[in-house]
Formats: sequence, C-alpha cells, structure tokens
Amino acid sequence: MRKWLYRLALSAFVLITAVAGFNIISGLVMYRQNAAVTKEAEEKFTHSDIPEKDRSGAKINRWQAKEADEPPQEKVDYYSAPEFTVDFDSLTAINSDVTGWIWMRDSNINMPVLMGDSNTDYIYTTYTGKRNSLGSIFADYRSEADDFSCRNTVLYGHNGKNGAMFGDLRHMTENSYYREHPCFYIFTPDGNISRYIIYSAYITTNDSRSYTFLFDDKGFGEYIDYTTAQSFIDTDTAPQATDTIVTLSTCTNAGEDDRYIVHGYKDKSFDNS
Repeated sequence: MRKWLYRLALSAFVLITAVAGFNIISGLVMYRQNAAVTKEAEEKFTHSDIPEKDRSGAKINRWQAKEADEPPQEKVDYYSAPEFTVDFDSLTAINSDVTGWIWMRDSNINMPVLMGDSNTDYIYTTYTGKRNSLGSIFADYRSEADDFSCRNTVLYGHNGKNGAMFGDLRHMTENSYYREHPCFYIFTPDGNISRYIIYSAYITTNDSRSYTFLFDDKGFGEYIDYTTAQSFIDTDTAPQATDTIVTLSTCTNAGEDDRYIVHGYKDKSFDNS
C-alpha cells in the first residue's frame, strides 16, 4: 500500500513538474516571438530622421540605467518629438486595421496600434495576423472614430513581465518615472503626429468610469474631474473641455479585474510640421 502511494505521489510530482516546465518554456517562447515581431515592425516601418553618421547606434533607456545606478550622461528634453517617421503605406498593406503608431521616449512603447471589430480581435494576435499571448496594442472598438478624433480613445495592451507592450505603464504611478515620461506620441496614417500630455495615472477596475467613450459636454467635464482626482501622481495639468484624450490601459497582474490607467490629452500647441 505504501509503495503504491509512493508511486502515485511520484507520478503526480513528475506530471506537475512537466506541466510547469512546459508552461514556462511556452511563455518564454511567446515573449521571444513577440519581441521579434515588435523589433521587426520598428525596423521595417520606422525611418529615422537623424543622419546615420549622427546616430548613437544604441537605444538608451535612461530609466533602466537609473534603476541600475548608472546616471545618464546627457541632459534630456523629455518632451522632445520623435525623430523618425512611420511607413504606413507598407504597414497598412499588411493589415488594414492599423490605425496608428504609439511611442513613448525611453520606454518599450514603440509599436503599431490596431482597431478590430471587437476587443478580442487583437488581444492575442499580432499585426501580422499570427497568434501570440501578448497580442497587439489595440483601440477599443467602441471608440467613436479610428483616427483618435473622439473625446476619449482607449488603447489596450498586455502588461509584459519584461516590460513588453504596455508593461512600462506599471511605473507610471511613480512621480519619479512620470517626470521623465510626461508625454507620449501618436502617429496616424494621414502623416500627422500628436503629442499627448499625461495628466493622470492610477489603478482602477475594468468596469470603472475610466472606460467611458460617449459624452455630452457636461459628462465630459465630469469625466475630466473624475480622472484627474484619481491620479496617483502630481502632474499639475489637466485637459480642457475642448480637448481630446487617449487612455492607455493594461492589467496589473495582481488582481484579475485591476488595471493600470494612464490618461493623456492632445497638446494643441505641438507642431509636427
């Protein structure tokens, strides 16, 4: 009897270990595949405006350098515009659901934005149409428009453990990170580049008022007041009633229904010409 129980326990242990090992390996493979797809998109569809002789040849993430106690060697304008363009003709030829490109300085956020017919179309699918557990950055299909012209466009992305997709948003609830990442940029196929000034970042639930899309004037003013009041960070700025907002959302990996939220409003003073 004892021998039988021992064999049963050993078999269960071997099975559990094998399943756990398979899941770990599968996860690593998916992360590597996603990293390859993201890098490929950046290399194929973005073109630097900086002459090759002036490029450093390396992407510097100053936030990661600070975490490693390696202070940056140069003064940085954290509001400076991106120094590249996006080849939307080639990108939309691969997938017509591409509606933009999002970029945040010194972060992993640098990739296409898609909008499908539902919020499940790209949650586990890359812009190339291949399945991947980290999927794509995508706009909520309930947004009024696919060109970021509505009052609140919500973008979703997975919280990659290695910072992939919207994984860097986990840092945005810290004032120190916010000060070095005060804005993000959206490119659109019409050639426009818009800067969005971050005014609020916090943790909420997936059924909160943060995920509101349609407003009358009064409702939008109340939404601005609500999202500003929720913020964990000190931004000293807020949108006006005539502004448009882009909301970034990702899971916290802590509670099933909890989400990191980052709101930015379009900077009307920014000139990308």
